[in-house]
Amino acid sequence: TQALIFDSPGCDSEHFDQLKIQQAALNADLILWVSPANRPDRQSERQCLDDLRTFFSTHINRRSPPLLVAVTHIDQLRPARVWQPPYDLVSSQEPKAITIRAVVKAIASDLVVSIGQVIPVCLREGSVYNVDDALWSAIMHHQDAALRIRLYRCLDAKRQAENWEKLRHQLMNAGRFLWQLPSTLGKRVDN
Repeated sequence: TQALIFDSPGCDSEHFDQLKIQQAALNADLILWVSPANRPDRQSERQCLDDLRTFFSTHINRRSPPLLVAVTHIDQLRPARVWQPPYDLVSSQEPKAITIRAVVKAIASDLVVSIGQVIPVCLREGSVYNVDDALWSAIMHHQDAALRIRLYRCLDAKRQAENWEKLRHQLMNAGRFLWQLPSTLGKRVDN
């Protein structure tokens, strides 16, 4: 498995460049969006994703790659001092699991993605959680769609290359025609 990771500054950073994000997304098979759980203001993220969605809607020859949202910093959610994974994020009544479920639901709503696209993870050294099982599982679940996106991108590139080759041949033929035109016209005038 190969991956190209394009790490951009946060959407609210002065160094954030939407054009770079759009160009990277054009060449992506899958987008893994990272959103911190402990940051409730997601308006700038929503705007970036909406801009990306608009960008793909205007590029009718390109399909938008699958999007997954990795929610980080779940270990810092309330109760903050409690961190005893694994957590049953489906039906547990344990306070930390309830908080994680609520944050996943809120992020899905804020970013306008399905709950199934939002994967809570902890990346803190020594406490990595839900990466090998849930995150990789979600990535593998979207692998077919990602491969289709790559295929469409390759077919589009091939078609563009073929169009340039056709144009080159047409220009060469037009050049030959124009080169021979004076002698052709001269023969017609003599007759």
